[in-house]
Formats: sequence, C-alpha cells, structure tokens
Amino acid sequence: MAYKDKEKRNQHAKEYRLKNKEKLAAYHREKYLKNRHKRVKHSWEQRLRWNYGINAETYEVLLEVQNGVCAICGQGNDQGRRLEVDHDHVTGKVRGLLCGRCNKVLGSCRENPKLLTAMIEYLHKHGGKNEN
Repeated sequence: MAYKDKEKRNQHAKEYRLKNKEKLAAYHREKYLKNRHKRVKHSWEQRLRWNYGINAETYEVLLEVQNGVCAICGQGNDQGRRLEVDHDHVTGKVRGLLCGRCNKVLGSCRENPKLLTAMIEYLHKHGGKNEN
C-alpha cells in the first residue's frame, strides 16, 4: 500500500506493528539467528576512534595523568574493567576517564550541574553521611 502522506504511512505502520507483535518478534529472532555469524565485533581501539576521536595511546596518556583512577572518585573501575571515556555530548570533547558508577551518575543527571548540586543538598539535608 503506497502512501503519499507520511503521517498516514506512519500510522499504518504503527497499527501493523501493534497487530503483529508476535509475528514480527519471530521474524526478527529468526533473522538475528540466521545472520549472527556475519556480525563483526569491533575492537576497543576502533570504538575509541569512532566514538571519541582518540586512539589507544591518548587513552593511555589520560590514564597515566589520572594515576589509573577515576577523575571524580579516585577509584579504579569495578571488576578490573577499563575506565570509561567521559565526553561532552554537545562538542564531543573528551573530558577524562571515569569509573562506571561516576559515568552513570553524570549521564543520569544529564550533565546538569544544578541537578547535581540539588542532589548534594538533598543528601546533606537528609543525613547522607557516606563520604566514600
């Protein structure tokens, strides 16, 4: 069915997806299983270049400057994992390396300093005493 009106086409597609959830799930599962051997796992170095525009040597320099620990909490990453690259989502500029927890907190707060300050004030008000 050809639609010239984009909204009608989108509405039709939405209705089809709702009516055919199981059929579509089975199709995608079969397609995934059939083609999983074709998937290429990209190396850590490739992901550094693509996602952050840095190479492994730059990562290692950042790690050395930070003494191998998170730029915020000063601890290493959990379970021997690499520290995560923190970057500005608007400019793409790499800011430093963070442990998984600190990186998740920044992301959860949408990198909003006012929200982080409000959280600190909340903890002080309600007896947040854990300094670790």
